[in-house]
Formats: sequence, structure tokens, C-alpha cells
Amino acid sequence: MNFSTLSKTGVAASLCVALSGLSSGVAAGTLQDTIFAKVEPSGFARNRLFFRLSYINVNVKTTSRDAYDVTGPVFGKNDFTLLQNNPSMFTDESGISLSEKETIDGEDFYAAGGYHDPNIYQNFTNALVTDSGLCPSVAAGLGTPCGIKVKAESRVSTAAVSLGYYLDPEMSWAVEAFILAAPVKATVYGDGNNALVGRKLIESKMLPPIVMLGKYFGSSDGGFRPYVGLAASYAVFYDTRALPTLNTYQGGGSVSDTTVRIKNTWGFGPVLGLNLAPRGEGWSFGVSVGKLRYKTDSTLTTRNTVISDASEVLGDYTSTVRGAINVAKRQTGITATQDVGSYSEGDSVNLVTAMMCDLAKIKYNNTECNHGTFVRKASTTLDTTMVMFNVAKSF
Repeated sequence: MNFSTLSKTGVAASLCVALSGLSSGVAAGTLQDTIFAKVEPSGFARNRLFFRLSYINVNVKTTSRDAYDVTGPVFGKNDFTLLQNNPSMFTDESGISLSEKETIDGEDFYAAGGYHDPNIYQNFTNALVTDSGLCPSVAAGLGTPCGIKVKAESRVSTAAVSLGYYLDPEMSWAVEAFILAAPVKATVYGDGNNALVGRKLIESKMLPPIVMLGKYFGSSDGGFRPYVGLAASYAVFYDTRALPTLNTYQGGGSVSDTTVRIKNTWGFGPVLGLNLAPRGEGWSFGVSVGKLRYKTDSTLTTRNTVISDASEVLGDYTSTVRGAINVAKRQTGITATQDVGSYSEGDSVNLVTAMMCDLAKIKYNNTECNHGTFVRKASTTLDTTMVMFNVAKSF
């Protein structure tokens, strides 16, 4: 009924430092001739081995597409007809079932707390049709509002240890793998034009293995060595969880009803760096900058979905739909005829809540106002800029 991040968060989302794996097609043709022609096949040269300790700071720019429904809307356009043609668990103050069509003083009356309008259900349907051009997701009913996006935390950092090896005696080509790193922790925030903007929605962790292929310039015993390279990454997300704000917006009945899965993804990009080495010491100090792009999907699953007149998501639909909802939310004098959801027999219930509870009964034979499980997705692109400060030691 609402948002999807996420991912990836994102949403959400976010969290892009990790690099792993090297493209299988890199060492081919001319590149193979130039890089590996000088590699000695006789064995491993210990003096070409080095390790590096790095501190990695990452700036993240997020581009998110609108979240969308996978399992369909919570309240479909045709569900108004179901309400109209089936018995209700509620009556108005005159004792008329909300789903009954009666004639009072010669005019059709859909009992809704005394709201005399023969088109009470049709008003919602018309609103959905009217605004479907502005927000295609409402064409089928009250699903995820348009404009629900996610935004990854803009800055994350971690420490890492890498092991590298020069592929030729001149030490001009090297491959380097980040073999140990602290997990990256990041938060995914709401974005777009809705009630979730700027609020924390998702938390996740990511492991950042890295592999890079680099071309080093200058003499191997010189103190100044710039290099260029290609980094490959496979971002692994884990311990991802939806925060209470997202769960409530999604309609989760209890705090753990919404779960989030961020899809692991590849990232590739260039790296530029500079090493400074005191002569004869075997130590070097360096800085490098890399840019990588990741594309990922976030899947949000909400169980035990309950939507009432107080649900925040109802305020994020388009203006015409929101107007129809607000008219219904003003209807009072509706009474429960039995214990239903959190209401007892005789309790006063708002029309929007009553309609949602009725629909749960009609579609799922559920008197707990529970509409079951719904799945949404969001697609996110993460453009990251990595700045790495390091100290290295040759063996």
C-alpha cells in the first residue's frame, strides 16, 4: 500500500564501498601481451609482494526510481464493488448496514454515517481514474503512492587491509585484493515528495572485498609513482532491517512485520592513485580516488497489513484521491456490530477504517482487519566516489 528501500535502500540502498572480483575479459588480446609477456612463469617472486593498510571514505550519490507494487494494491479499484454488494460488520447510527442500498425520502442512500450520496463508492473509483495519468500506480487502486523514493546515506567509511603482487619484474603492473575490512554500516532515508522524506527507513551492513588491476609509472625504486587502475566490486548486503517508521507506513501490524532484502550487486570503475616511497625503506604512503557505479533492487515484504483512517500513507496520494479519502474520513456515527480488529461491539468506527475491515472480511474471511502480505520493490543506482589513504609495505 505504500513504499517500497529502498533498497537499496535501497534501499536502499546506499552503502557502496565494496569491491570484489575482476572482469574475466580484461586479460585478453593486446592487454595480455603487454601485461603478462614479462611475467616469469618459473615461480613466485617474493620481492614483488606487498600489503597495504587503507582508510576508505566513500561519498554516495543516489538515483532512485519510484517504488512499485509487486503483489498489487491493498485496496483495488474493483474492491469498492465488493463492499457495495456484501454484508458489512458495521452499521450507521440508523442501523443501516454500510453496504446496503436503501431509499430514504425518495433518494438513493449509501449509509455512511448519514452521508447522502448515491456515489460514495463511485467517488473513489472516479478519483482513481482521474489521477491515474498523474500517478499510474493508483490506476488499479490504492497501492504504493507515486514519488516514493529512497536515498542512501551520503557518506560511509571503513578500514581495510589488502594484499598485492606485481606481475612483472619492472613492477609496472600489479593486482591487489582487499582481504580484510570492517563491515560498512549505513542508513537508507526516505526521498521524493511524501511523508517519508528525510526519515530513517532502513539500516544495513555490507562487506567490502576489493580487487584492482593497476598500471604503475616511473621506476620501481623511485620515490614518486603515480598509477591508474580498474576496480571491480561485488557488494554484499546483510543484517538489513526495516525501521519502525517504514513498517508503520507500510501498514505492518507489529514492529517486525516488514522485512527488507537488498540485492547483492557488481560495481566497476576507474582508480587514480599516487605512491610516495622513501628510498630503501620498503614502505610507501599513498592516496587514491576511485569512482564506481552500482545498480541494485530492494524488496520490501509486509505481513499482517492493516490500514486505518489514521494510516500516514493515505496522505501521500494525489490530490483528487486524497480528497475522496478525506470526505470518507469525516464520516462518523458508524458502529461495529461485532468484535472486529481492535474494536468491540458497539464501538464507534471511522468510515475508512470500517471499509478496510469490511474488505478484509470479504476477501480473506478475516475479522482482524488484516489484509495479509504485500510485496513492493524499488530500483536504485549508487554512484560512489572513494578516497583511500594508505600505507604500504613491500616484502
